[in-house]
Amino acid sequence: MAIPRINVLQHRELGKKVIKWALEPDSRPKSLAEFVQQTNGIIEHPLPSYIKAVQFVQPNLEVLLIRLAPAEMIQDTLTRLETATGKYPMPKFYEEYITHGKHQNQKEFFEHRVGDYSISNCT
Repeated sequence: MAIPRINVLQHRELGKKVIKWALEPDSRPKSLAEFVQQTNGIIEHPLPSYIKAVQFVQPNLEVLLIRLAPAEMIQDTLTRLETATGKYPMPKFYEEYITHGKHQNQKEFFEHRVGDYSISNCT
């Protein structure tokens, strides 16, 4: 059975939240319960049952951080792709930007992207 993923309902709003957390560390949730509260309406709740905690990692300019997705999620995605039909699944805003010219405001598009890549585990 496929591993459930976090479903982002509003990528831009999540991006704004992540940007704030990056710039204002004191605004970050201190617990998973607070994370759920801060992302209410932005991320589909309840979160997948395997999530038990939240952790923030922010390097400085001197550290190259390579963030790896959990091995189980990488394998799950590879397995699903072997039998998948149709297009590779991506958040709708990418197609809106590339194909339909929406989100031309660069800051708005950046906020959408931050909301996607900060939580998707690239899987």
